[in-house]
Amino acid sequence: MIMNKSVLFGFLLGSCRGTILPGHRKLPTSCTTSGIASCFADSSNGDEIEISPGTMSSTDGLHSRSQLILASKYVSIACSNADGEACIWQGATGKRVVFIPSNGGTTTLSFLVIKNGDASADGHNNGGGLYVLISNVVLIVVSFIDNAASNYGGAIDVYYSGSSSLTLHGCSFSGNTATDGPDIKNTQQTVVIGGCPAGEFFFVRRSNIQKITNNLPFPPLLSSQVMLQPKGPP
Repeated sequence: MIMNKSVLFGFLLGSCRGTILPGHRKLPTSCTTSGIASCFADSSNGDEIEISPGTMSSTDGLHSRSQLILASKYVSIACSNADGEACIWQGATGKRVVFIPSNGGTTTLSFLVIKNGDASADGHNNGGGLYVLISNVVLIVVSFIDNAASNYGGAIDVYYSGSSSLTLHGCSFSGNTATDGPDIKNTQQTVVIGGCPAGEFFFVRRSNIQKITNNLPFPPLLSSQVMLQPKGPP
C-alpha cells in the first residue's frame, strides 16, 4: 500500500512528538521559519533553536548559492508544530536549500520539510536539498520533496572531503532528481538510515551506508543494523 505523503509525515511526526535530545540549551527567544538565518547567527555551540511554522521564501536566503548556511558551529533546530503546521525550508532558482560545512560537532534538524532546492549553478551542483561537508548531521522526521541537483544528490549529498556522518530517523523522500543519487549521494562517509521509506540511495566504492532495521530509532542508535546494497556501479 502506498501511503499519502502528508499522511506519512503526520504519522511520523505523531510517533516522534515529545522526544527530548539531551545536551542542548534552548534559546530564550523564539524564531520564525523565515528568520532562521538570523537566529542561527545569534546562537552558540549546542544551543537549541525552536522555530514557528511558516515558509522560507526565495528572498530569505543570505547567500547566492544556498538559502541557508549553517557553518562553523553546531545547534539543534526543531519546528514547533503543536498545531500540525509545517516549517518549510525551500530553495530558489540556482540555490540549494541548506549547506552545512565544518560544524565542529553535530547539527540536529527536526520536523522540517526541505523542498524545491535547485543545485544547478557551476561549482554548486551537488545536494539540492542538503549539502554536508566535514560535518556530523542528524535528521529527525524531515521530508525532502522535489529537490534537484544537476550533478549528485538531488535531496542530500554527503561530500567525500574530510570526515562527515549523516543519521536519518523517520525521514521521507519524494520527487527528488539528480544525475546520480536522486535521494542520497554518499562518498566515503557514513550514512545511517532508520525508519525511512525506501529511496533511490546511491553510493560508490569505499562508501558506507547502513540501514537500521528497527522502526523510528532515536539516539542512542540501536545495535541491530544491516548494510544497504549499493545501487549503481560497485
